[in-house]
Amino acid sequence: MAYAAFAIFVHLYTSNWIDDIMSCFRLWDIDIVGDQIKTKITKEIRILKIFVISNTLAALLWISLVTFVYSSLAILPPRNFLLCACNFLFFVVKLTSHVIVLAMITHPFQILYITQHAKFQIYLFNKYVGEVCCVYEAENVEENLVDDEIYQQEVRLKLKLQVRRHCDFKRYEWRIRTLEIVHSLIIPFSVAVGFILFMAMLSFLTTTESTTINTCCNALFGFLAGSGFVTMIICGETLQDESDNIFTTLVMTKWYNFNCANRKTFLLMLCNSMEPINLNFSKEIAINYRLGVATVFVSFVHLYKNKLIDDVMSILPLWEIDTAGEKIKNRIQKETKVIRTFTIVASFLALLWATIVVYSSFAILPPRNLVLHTCDYLLSVLKLTSHVIIFAFMAHPLQVIYTSHHVKFQMYLFNKHIEEICTMMDPEENEEEYLVYDERYQREVRRRLNFLVKRHCEFKRWRTHTLRIMDKLILPFSAGAAVLLFMGIYSFLYIGESATIVICSDLLFNIVAGSCIVTTIMAGEALQDESENTFTTLMLTKWYNFNCENRKIFLLMLCNSVKPISINFSGEIAINYRLGMAICKTVYSAISVFL
Repeated sequence: MAYAAFAIFVHLYTSNWIDDIMSCFRLWDIDIVGDQIKTKITKEIRILKIFVISNTLAALLWISLVTFVYSSLAILPPRNFLLCACNFLFFVVKLTSHVIVLAMITHPFQILYITQHAKFQIYLFNKYVGEVCCVYEAENVEENLVDDEIYQQEVRLKLKLQVRRHCDFKRYEWRIRTLEIVHSLIIPFSVAVGFILFMAMLSFLTTTESTTINTCCNALFGFLAGSGFVTMIICGETLQDESDNIFTTLVMTKWYNFNCANRKTFLLMLCNSMEPINLNFSKEIAINYRLGVATVFVSFVHLYKNKLIDDVMSILPLWEIDTAGEKIKNRIQKETKVIRTFTIVASFLALLWATIVVYSSFAILPPRNLVLHTCDYLLSVLKLTSHVIIFAFMAHPLQVIYTSHHVKFQMYLFNKHIEEICTMMDPEENEEEYLVYDERYQREVRRRLNFLVKRHCEFKRWRTHTLRIMDKLILPFSAGAAVLLFMGIYSFLYIGESATIVICSDLLFNIVAGSCIVTTIMAGEALQDESENTFTTLMLTKWYNFNCENRKIFLLMLCNSVKPISINFSGEIAINYRLGMAICKTVYSAISVFL
């Protein structure tokens, strides 16, 4: 209802949106280009029409099933306020169904309309850009075209026409006005569609109708939401790709035949076309494949902070594993294979647990008090969102494992370079005492020491930057994991399932939770141990062969490596074995008290 009411309000408030766009943007006729471009545009228009018609029919079919098949309004006996409100909302949906369903799909259709019209106009524009040098086709006169006034005048006219048209795409009110509307609508529409999806699934799961009808309705609703979102992303990406083709087409023109004035105009157009034309909601968000991937990533992997990995990779430049020899390379590849296997197995077990939760029955004990009422709705919410929250529950531990192992692998390479700091020369034992006076040797040692000090500072800087992100994440994710664990165990204690299903569900959940915690602890401890190896490796180097200046640099690096690099959430808590022992003691104490 939130989505439907908001959609109707938007259409009443901005009913002339498309008219405003068309009045601000001058469209070229497709007949002015060749048959190839015209056929391409006609074919894509036909595909869009088929999609819009099929999507509209699916929406009408979905709402018809809701209206006429679900004839009984007695969803469940009204035992409390929430179920009464659910019955009332479902009744209102039936009364206004055929109006709100069309309002719900209009906003994605408007975005498709905008992007496709702009893309078709860019088709025509690119055709003219490719024909800017087609005044003369004879190859034998190409070297004389720079001095040909008729040719240069014709090129000047075409370039000015194309610059004006390109400015229409970049500057005119259709883009500015459209972005203002889209920017103000995208967030409330996205939030409202989440509410309507949750309401629809909750209503269908609490009805007493047949399972086939429930499955058909949910499948149709998922088709509507998914097809609209995917098609919008594809259309936005094709608009951006076709805009990128402007730059490619310009680069392929024979600009070397232009005179100085035309080259300046061409350079201006080339600079303007370096930034693609797209629909941006902000400086970083546009309708393209990256938006689609980011949306899926945020929804199913990391709901709280989706730039942790990108931030880590931007702070710490990674070395290639081929720079440290076959031994270190094989070690890194072996550990990477183990981590990948663990991630796949843990994700599969999490998916299996969520599937068991979803398809278990709702045969809960009769509600005798407020606690059991709450248990009913907690279990309903758990069923509706199990596939999302289980991956959100795993996301933060997996990201901690990812970041800690990446840094640990880099420290493998770093420690290998420390071991080789004195091996660029292999003097005899009786010649070591003369290395202090060897300028070439000391200069090479100084270069390597400076390089290693900078790399060690990068590890320290990464730790400071990453902890600012993880410090905000550890509390909400830990609290969410505890609440989820309590909901799962407490709710399953009151369902009427067989003991086997209850044991399997609790066992799978505990395996996933325990494996994530244990692996996170082991990853943090491994990072700390490898960081301590840096100090040990430095102490084993032949530092006594360094001169005074190199010894000062070596002492500075030695002091910086005394404190190991670890992932600390506070001054006293770090991801290591001590944290694991503290968690085990806390759990054991809690079990002893409750039992």
